[in-house]
Amino acid sequence: MRAPRSSRDRHSAPVEARQHATAGKHKARGSPIDGPMAGQGYLQDDRPDFPKILEFFTDPRTEDLQARQHALLKRIVQKCAHGFRLRELPVVAELLTIVPQRIEGLLEKDAEESEELERTLCNIIRITAKPNIRQKANEELLAPGLKAAAQILEKLLQLQASPSVRVAVEATRALTAIATPEDTSAAGKAQKKLNRKLLLEANAVQATCAKVEENANIILAIDDDGTERKVFDARATVDFIDADTSDDEDVTMSRSSSRGGRRRKPRSAKTDALFSDVLSYSTHKRTLEYAQSQVLRSLVHLLRELSTDAQSSFDLVECGGARACVKLLRCYLHDPAASDVVHVTVEILWNVLEHCHDVTDVAGPPAASRTKLLSRRRFTSAMYQLSDDATIAVLRQILQHLFLTGHKADDKRLRNEVLIVCSLIASHRKSHAAFRRQRLIHLLLDYACAAELPEDAIEVRT
Repeated sequence: MRAPRSSRDRHSAPVEARQHATAGKHKARGSPIDGPMAGQGYLQDDRPDFPKILEFFTDPRTEDLQARQHALLKRIVQKCAHGFRLRELPVVAELLTIVPQRIEGLLEKDAEESEELERTLCNIIRITAKPNIRQKANEELLAPGLKAAAQILEKLLQLQASPSVRVAVEATRALTAIATPEDTSAAGKAQKKLNRKLLLEANAVQATCAKVEENANIILAIDDDGTERKVFDARATVDFIDADTSDDEDVTMSRSSSRGGRRRKPRSAKTDALFSDVLSYSTHKRTLEYAQSQVLRSLVHLLRELSTDAQSSFDLVECGGARACVKLLRCYLHDPAASDVVHVTVEILWNVLEHCHDVTDVAGPPAASRTKLLSRRRFTSAMYQLSDDATIAVLRQILQHLFLTGHKADDKRLRNEVLIVCSLIASHRKSHAAFRRQRLIHLLLDYACAAELPEDAIEVRT
């Protein structure tokens, strides 16, 4: 015979039944990205212990165990495939310094193991390009988070100059991904703004422009005929003559000359003789190695993303990046439309010129000093920097090639973009003489009036 239940048992039984019925519905709460969090009643996740890994790399007793170290790096790649946590970034930055040294040391001893370790390093670099995982609200805006992100950017910029082409390309691509997050939501836009600010503080524009110019100089040094030296000497002479007057002062002096004011010193015949001949750069086909072309492609893609920001564009012009882009265009004069590097480089010039044009048109406060006036009107002015004969000559040769052989839709799009760049440069009156000297104005007039000429005249001109 069943024993009777007490009133407490009768009231508690349904509660216990409900608890058992709903036990499978409730799950441990935690971040969907981070998984279970330690210290809150849940099991600890299986992410690597980064401090212990760093200790294993730096401890004198274990620093020679290359196979064990490589296995730890592979575990990091496997367990952190979705991104690193912000508190893990300082250790990752240290590893980005130590691992390249290990690769360099293994290069002579074991080339195969060195290549495998290099591939693992590239995988870690790819993970750094992914959004960082935060474990509390606004962690990336706090001082430790900002410092950790800045350390990663600094290491990536150092790896951008790595002797290993594979590592340099991956580091540049990671910087490009950081500059342009894939998330288009409001949080993604805020993260993009923060990343751009950190890249600006890390001098990413200056470092990338220096690498572009370095690679362009290496390619152009093969058939250097002294033309670059001639252009440099002439440009220095012209800048020296113009150094005492700003653009606004030139207009004032020209107006005051009729009233007996100070007249501007005319240019000497020596300066005009330096630019008496039309510059024509080599159009011989250059054999670029695949690795070198990949480096250039990754660098210009990074510069294109950075040039969409106004302040980055000004820094690009001030550090000589605009002229470095023109020098890079010379490497592809044999067939400009065949390389996407030319398309991206022309877009970079378009971006910096457009930002400069917008700032020039907007009526801002007057310059507080002569130094700031020169910085605004010359040093950070893309229109002024690109108004030299070298730039106009390169653009003329690209346009001439596209007019004659550009029949595809992409060729016509590139032609239109080059014409837009020329029109933005022409908005600065310093470029007008270069347009005449390098006969770019003659080329444009010939094709603009071709429809009105007889057929025999067109055949003679072309």
